[in-house]
Amino acid sequence: LVLLAIFQADVWAHYSIVQNLGSLVVRLLLFPIEDMSQLLFSKLVSAAKHDSAGQALSVILRIVILIGLLCACFGPAYSYTVIHILYGAKWSLTGMPRLLSWYSWYIPLLAVNGVTEAFLHASATPGQIARRSVLLMPTTAAYLLCSYILSPHFGVAALIIGNMAQLALRTLLSLRHITTFLPSSSHLASSLPSIPSIATLVASGLLAYSHDVVR
Repeated sequence: LVLLAIFQADVWAHYSIVQNLGSLVVRLLLFPIEDMSQLLFSKLVSAAKHDSAGQALSVILRIVILIGLLCACFGPAYSYTVIHILYGAKWSLTGMPRLLSWYSWYIPLLAVNGVTEAFLHASATPGQIARRSVLLMPTTAAYLLCSYILSPHFGVAALIIGNMAQLALRTLLSLRHITTFLPSSSHLASSLPSIPSIATLVASGLLAYSHDVVR
C-alpha cells in the first residue's frame, strides 16, 4: 500500500505492461526449465546420486546463465524497438523502454534463482525448508526498503531494482545450502560461462546499444 501511493496510475500502467511483456521469457523458457530441473534433481537425490545431481545442476545453470546474459546484453538495445513495434509510438516515447531495459537485467537473477531454488527444494529436508522460510522474511523487507529509498531517483524502476535485491538474497540462501549438500564445490564453479563467452556477449550488446542510440 505504501508503494502504491508513491507512483501515479499511468506509471503503474507502464510497469504492469512491461512486467507482463518481460515475463514472457520467464514463462516460456525459464519456468519449464525450472520444473524439469526439479524433477531431475529429485530423482537423482532420491537415488543418492549426489555427484550426478551436481553435474546436472552445473549444466542447467550454465544454460540459464547464458539465457539471462543474452537478455541482459541485448534487451536494453532493443527495448525501444520492441515497445514501438508492439504498442506504437505513443508508448515507446514514454518510460516503458527504460523499464524494459531494467527488466532485461532482472532476468539473469530470475534464471539463476529459479534453478538454485529448484535444487534446494529437491534436496533439502522439511526442517531446512522451514528454517529457510523464516530467513526469507528479511528479503521481503529488503525489497520494500530498496523500492522506497530508490523511487525518488529511479522512479518505478526502483520496484525492479528492489526485486533484484530480493532475488540476490534468495539466491545466496540457496547457494549456501547447495555448497553444504554437494560433495564438491567445483560444480558451481564449472557452471559459469567462459570469460571469452561473457566478453563476446557484453561487447555485442554494447555494440547493438550504441547503434540503437545513434539511430
